[in-house]
Amino acid sequence: MEIKDRVAIVTGGGSGIGRATCLRLGELGARVVVADMNFEAAQETAGLCGGSAYQVDVTSSEECAALVHSVKKLDILHNNAGLLTNSEDFFSAPPERVVKLVNTNLAGLMLLTQAAAHAMTGRGGVIVNTASVSGLRPWPLDPIYSASKAGVVFFTRAVAEQLKARKIRVNAVCPGLVRTPMTANSPRILALTPEQRQKVGEMLVEPDEVVDVVIEFIQDDSLFGEARFIGKSGLPPEGKMIRGL
Repeated sequence: MEIKDRVAIVTGGGSGIGRATCLRLGELGARVVVADMNFEAAQETAGLCGGSAYQVDVTSSEECAALVHSVKKLDILHNNAGLLTNSEDFFSAPPERVVKLVNTNLAGLMLLTQAAAHAMTGRGGVIVNTASVSGLRPWPLDPIYSASKAGVVFFTRAVAEQLKARKIRVNAVCPGLVRTPMTANSPRILALTPEQRQKVGEMLVEPDEVVDVVIEFIQDDSLFGEARFIGKSGLPPEGKMIRGL
């Protein structure tokens, strides 16, 4: 798909991968709708990419439908909004945080994909979902997050054929740890020693590296149903992802 003059919605566009995607899409001539729970952050990104800001809670089907309805013609959707558990371990995760994480990372992504697919049917479009390497290999340090991202991977692969029949392509990016505010402010990262943080820094993927793949998924009309790992080295073996952090 040619990106110039296309209309794109990016959730979680206020920072991190979402902001980087908005900036790149803006550079390529897209009309970008920056969607985020944090409206001030969305406005800041919109100012940087020449787009418009929209406050949305992706766990609400009504707000997802309203977001899609707010644009006249939707061509591109990047489902990027997501949360970490931010608990010391599985047993200490507050139940309300568990529900919010799963609803944001997985159910909300499904709801917005459904709304976007209805809008794109008849014209076609592209949807890119942000999953994670922890959706390809179990991540013992945060099993709740890992399970939600595995759901994103399987949903992407499972729904791809149905959407392709409507001329809509869907793919997922699966990055390792990315240099974003969400990573930097994670309690687990903040608790590390300076030496450990340096080691983690060497493993981090830059947001623009993820965006490179997002753009490829949008532009290459042959790609659908793919969940692609993005990292500094090969896909880590099961259970070995930064075990010592």
